Amino acid sequence: MIFLPRGAAVGFWGLLTCCAQVLASEEDLYFGSLPVVATVSRLPQPLRDAPGSVTVIDREMIRASGARGISDLLRLVPGFQVTPLNTEAPRVVYHGLSDEEYSPRVQVLIDGRSQYSPLFRGGVNWNTLPVAIEDIERIEVVRGSNSAAFGSNAFLGVINIITQDASQARGASFGVNHGNQGVRDERVRLGGQVAGADVRLTVRQQSDWGYRFRPANPGDPVNIADDFRQRLVDLRADVPVGDRDELRFHSGHLENRLDTGRSDELLNTPRQMSQSHSYVQLGWRHSIAVDQELNVRVFHVEERVGDAYRASALGLPFSLDRGGSSRRDDIEFEHTLPLADRGRLVWGAGSRHDRASSRELYYRQGHVSRTTQRIFGNLEWRFSPLAVANLGATWENDSIGGTHLAPRLNLNLHPLAGQTLRVGASRAYRSPTLFESRGDERLVPDVSPFFARNYLAGRGIRSERIDAAELGYLGEFAALRTTVDLRLFHERIPNRILAAPRVLQSPNCEFNPTDSDFPAGCGHADYAVNGESVTLRGIEYQVRWQPFERTRIMLNQAFIDIGQHFRAFETSASASSLARAADRSLLSSPSHSTSLLWMQGLPGGFELTAIGHWIGAMKWTTNTRVPAYTRIDWRIAYPFKLAATRGEIAYVAQSANGEHAEFKPTRIIAERHWLSLRLDL
Repeated sequence: MIFLPRGAAVGFWGLLTCCAQVLASEEDLYFGSLPVVATVSRLPQPLRDAPGSVTVIDREMIRASGARGISDLLRLVPGFQVTPLNTEAPRVVYHGLSDEEYSPRVQVLIDGRSQYSPLFRGGVNWNTLPVAIEDIERIEVVRGSNSAAFGSNAFLGVINIITQDASQARGASFGVNHGNQGVRDERVRLGGQVAGADVRLTVRQQSDWGYRFRPANPGDPVNIADDFRQRLVDLRADVPVGDRDELRFHSGHLENRLDTGRSDELLNTPRQMSQSHSYVQLGWRHSIAVDQELNVRVFHVEERVGDAYRASALGLPFSLDRGGSSRRDDIEFEHTLPLADRGRLVWGAGSRHDRASSRELYYRQGHVSRTTQRIFGNLEWRFSPLAVANLGATWENDSIGGTHLAPRLNLNLHPLAGQTLRVGASRAYRSPTLFESRGDERLVPDVSPFFARNYLAGRGIRSERIDAAELGYLGEFAALRTTVDLRLFHERIPNRILAAPRVLQSPNCEFNPTDSDFPAGCGHADYAVNGESVTLRGIEYQVRWQPFERTRIMLNQAFIDIGQHFRAFETSASASSLARAADRSLLSSPSHSTSLLWMQGLPGGFELTAIGHWIGAMKWTTNTRVPAYTRIDWRIAYPFKLAATRGEIAYVAQSANGEHAEFKPTRIIAERHWLSLRLDL
């Protein structure tokens, strides 16, 4: 079942033939050779034994892609949808079900540290991930529910960003990107040994102009501010202590300056806002014996948003403050040990405390908080060379979502050498976010009685549940230098949390589900409710092929069908509003999507990368239907060496086939070109 748009397959094969190299020897590692992954079960496992489908984006792919941000890399993962919504935060979802700006259903980790924010409505702000893309060793993406290993937010999957060991950074490295659309990036990295510790320091800044706005009506004077500027400082130190212990220190600070707002919205006027993310992480790894290890991680995170500005409504000027702050403290230990000759066990526990405050999001509440305790474990048992079973579970006690047990059972069969069949089932839960459970969103001016209420947390809201079953196939074809990873899935969420409109009544603008009138100054607001049952089913696959020594090809496709129906709940929404909400769920993922990555070595030492994306029609929100589109990115690079200096010069083109919309028709992804230079001293 291989689908490529008309003409793509012919052109691709013709170019491949033109640039073909001599076949590599049998001893050479090929692109399809299976990596060892640890994200699925927390146990290091060859991919053939892992209890789930995993896409690995390695360091070479990251460099060859030319991507400036992590979200763009996830376009190479089957089933993922990505759009640069605006400078505040790109959207990244797996199998659709996008919720406002920040999706809460895929866990994102950087070196084991969760990136879920108590401040950004309980989701991930992809613009505040404190990591330079050049420092990433690899990204492991678990496609499918993995709450059995990582708890609530791993509801639909896990993205684990693993950075380079500090020992791999030696000397100085400089990088710069300059191009159109305001692209200006500079990076400096220093690495070496200090007092016996391996140390890596990275300083980076980025900027661009974001979206180009195309008015719905030609000549419309509406202006959208979307400029983006970012600064990052990141420090990592790895300290060996004797023969059995290692300490890891990791700290960083990221700061964004964003132009945002619209000239045609009274309460969202053009302005500049700020975002910051600071963290400190300390880890201890102790080797107890062969195949037995103890890991302890402690981290502290603080986030802030500054967004105070002047506005006016009904002829009254006033000030608004849409800022806020949050902090997170987390501790976790993990113990890995062998069991007899056939088994391995990893188990551990952790505790997390979140606290957030925002005048806009949590009106009159001062601050909101939650505490979560968890115990997790995974048992791997090898019955024979032909069968490996994994039994995992996480017990979680959340001060908001209550107590849940998320189990998973998976069996991997190896009937023939290089052939793996995988069958698994799991149940997982997602606790409501702080915003879903405690939110009271109001735009409150400092003067005047006017205010707008947008959201109120639902009463009695419960944790989402997902029951998932999957059938997988992993084929290793060494003679063809190819691997095939196929996943069939059926996932049911019987109680999805959604925002439903209800009428507000004066004088305090509280909900009144029986009042059909619109009281002056109040109108409608959304409230959270377990109001929808959703079924996700489909097939996705990934093919990796290295036909020649300097040729790497990766083809991804996903075919997804979404079904839904509303549960009984109180709402003042009209039938047409509910129809639009249902349509949004059904179209929240394209029915089919394709990505193709081709990395090709050329004569003279040049390197060419071409990436194609063919995405079907979908809706990110109720009113943002985007038609099917094609996007072509490419990069040509020349690595060089001058004395002791190694470097690379490259030309990168994004959306080289022309401008298009990815979020809504009025927000245009324009062609973007830049030159890139890297020097390693």
